[in-house]
Formats: sequence, C-alpha cells, structure tokens
Amino acid sequence: MQPKVVDLDRGRVLFVSDIHDRHEAFDHLVAIFRDRVENGEEIFLVVGGDSEKRETFDCLWELKQTYNERVVLLTGNYECAIIMGFWSVGRCRERDEVDLIFAKMADELGEDVEVYIQFFRSMSFAARTRNGIVLTHAGGSPKVKSMSDIERFDWSTCVDRYTGDGYDRFLNTPLGDFLWNLDLRNRSARRFLKAMSDERVKAIVSVSGHAHLPDLRSRWTREGVGKIGKQILISNFFNDKAPGVYSYVEIDTERCYRNVDDFLVGREIKHFVL
Repeated sequence: MQPKVVDLDRGRVLFVSDIHDRHEAFDHLVAIFRDRVENGEEIFLVVGGDSEKRETFDCLWELKQTYNERVVLLTGNYECAIIMGFWSVGRCRERDEVDLIFAKMADELGEDVEVYIQFFRSMSFAARTRNGIVLTHAGGSPKVKSMSDIERFDWSTCVDRYTGDGYDRFLNTPLGDFLWNLDLRNRSARRFLKAMSDERVKAIVSVSGHAHLPDLRSRWTREGVGKIGKQILISNFFNDKAPGVYSYVEIDTERCYRNVDDFLVGREIKHFVL
C-alpha cells in the first residue's frame, strides 16, 4: 500500500498521465526511465492514472515491484470506475463512449478483475515535490480543504455506499470529485495548492492530466501541454491534435519554480514522436 500523498524530496521526477490505450508508446517512456536509472541517475516516475490495457497495468505492477519508491502510481477515474463497479454499461452519464471503455476494461481484466481492483486500491492519490509541485490525476478539487481530507479517502466506505448504480451520488463525495474534477478555475487552483501546503512544502503549481486539452481555454505548447493561468499545467500523454506526439513533464526538485511560466519546452515539457 502506497501512502495516500507521496513526498518526493530529491532527484528528478518524470510525470505522465492518461496513457489510455497507448501502451506501446508508454513502453518507450518506460525505457527512458529504466536507462536513466541504470545510468545511476536519481530519478522517479509518477504515473497519473487512466490506463485501459491489461498489459499496461501489468507493466505498472512490474515497475512498482522492481523500483519500489522510485515509481509512484496515482489513481485515475478509470481505475476508480473499475473499483466502484461503474463499468456496467448504462451506469455512467457518458453512456455511449466512456461506459463502453469501462466495460471493455473489465472484460479484458476478466476473472482477475478482483486482483486488479486490489492493485488499484493500493495506489496513491497525490505526490508533492520539495519545491512545491503537486501531481494529481485531475487537479485541484474544491472539496479538498486540507491534506487531511485526502488522508481520509476511504475506498471501503465508498464501495459500500455507491458501488454499481451510485455514480452520480459518488461524484458529489470528496473522493469522487477529486478523481473526476473538471474545475480548472484559477481560484480553485489557489485554494487547492494552499490545502496541499504545510510546514515542509509550499505548493505553487498543480500538474495533472484528465482534462481534454482541445476543450480548454489555455496557452498551449506545440506538444499539446496546456498552461492555465500561473498555477495549472495540464499534461496528457497524447492528444488527438498532434498524432504520434507523446508528452510528459520532467521536474527538477532542486530548481526554484515560481509558476507555470518556468516550465519550459525541452527542459520540463518534453515529448517524443513515434
């Protein structure tokens, strides 16, 4: 079981989110991570949730077993949907597309679905770097008022109350809102970053995936990473506007970051083309 909030106090951090069904491209990023570890670099890999393929989940399991604290796995809303039993067609509001994805995921996990559910339940919800970067799947939920709110997230209670057809009610809980959040207003980000701060870390930038980049009013990099205001960076592994381009973020925990403008293409915002 990983801590619910993981603090990363040294080295460099690679953050990737929303792999979905792009497993072969993810393998390329994993190879980059492995090579840098083998070359003696102090580097960490944080995966921000929302994978779809069994082979990706198996890869994540192997990475965690091999590299232990160097790999941090965060829960996304896709993993949440399997935990909560929302994968049966017709139980989510997005009936046509998302429901079918969840059903396909559960079908692919097959008889081992309960094993994977336990794996998903062991994942963390957030990571923080020593220099104030907060990594989550879906950004700053307004229902999180302090880190103690995240520490109180409890899968067992939610499964008992909302599993199956309780989708809409679950989204109104702090845990549901945290994993499915689409509130990307700057004031919400400021409140969330304040909530994620303590005597050890002053949180200054939220980095997440989840949001569909073409729908956002944001400043874009060519790689499809979105900057919203001064405090929000949206980085999904891929986006349909740039086929074949796969993006991730690299954070130097020794660098002083003031806001998202300090995240530069080629230094923090990285990509490869397949």
